[in-house]
Amino acid sequence: MLSAGESLSVALDRESASLPPLFIALAKLGDETGHFPEILGELERYYEMQAALRRQFISRAFAPVIQFVLGVVIVAGLIFVLGLISGNASPLKFFGLGGAAGALAFLAAVVGTITLLVLAWIAFSRWSRQRAVADRLLLRVPALGPCIEALALSRFTLALQLTLDSSLSIMKAVRLSLRATGIAAYAELGDSVARTLKAGRPLHEALADTGRFPYDFLAVVATAEEVGRVPEVMRQQAQHYHEEAGRRMTVLTRVANALIWLMYAGFMIWMIFRIFTASYGPLLGI
Repeated sequence: MLSAGESLSVALDRESASLPPLFIALAKLGDETGHFPEILGELERYYEMQAALRRQFISRAFAPVIQFVLGVVIVAGLIFVLGLISGNASPLKFFGLGGAAGALAFLAAVVGTITLLVLAWIAFSRWSRQRAVADRLLLRVPALGPCIEALALSRFTLALQLTLDSSLSIMKAVRLSLRATGIAAYAELGDSVARTLKAGRPLHEALADTGRFPYDFLAVVATAEEVGRVPEVMRQQAQHYHEEAGRRMTVLTRVANALIWLMYAGFMIWMIFRIFTASYGPLLGI
């Protein structure tokens, strides 16, 4: 398209379905103002930070996922072995499952449940209103909610620094920055925040009215507005929430590890109790 003589703005508009809105808006702005290299440099820093957070999340989620898979395999193995040892009429069956057929049924139930949940989430997230509802619910989940909040704020603050440092209006800058979070529960706030700003109220009040931002962050924004250094402060806040997201991811993975081990330990205790009562119950009158 560029070789055909079209402008960069037109070429970017045609790729709006595959490129992020923040990238398109700032790239077009850089092309129009002559600051294209500087804006691309800031965008590079922004996407490098997002890639680092993604790698960090994957690396820290790896151990809980492996533990969950091993736990499922061990349970299936116990069902298989106990079915072989005790026969079809044994009280040691796990919810009526025993032997090879029982182990396969258990694995199919676990895999099927996870698959259904994933498919339901994908279908649910295709509609923005339903996705926003789901995001609001996830933000209330202990350990998971604070992690999502830190990720959203790290993206929002860095995007806000980029947009406020340009010639974009503050209404459009906030809308783009909220969409850049990638969280529908924040992206849906764009219109209401823009209306509040258009009414002449400051940014920290517009954000506070949504009830979605923590008090300490709003206090930082209010201070930055008073001294007229919002872009610079947002850059610092982006780094702060990037580090905070890493800390909260650590907490989340520890909680996930603990839950997996509690489920596995509970199953093992239950199976030991079943084996004991089946073996010695008749003798003890249990």
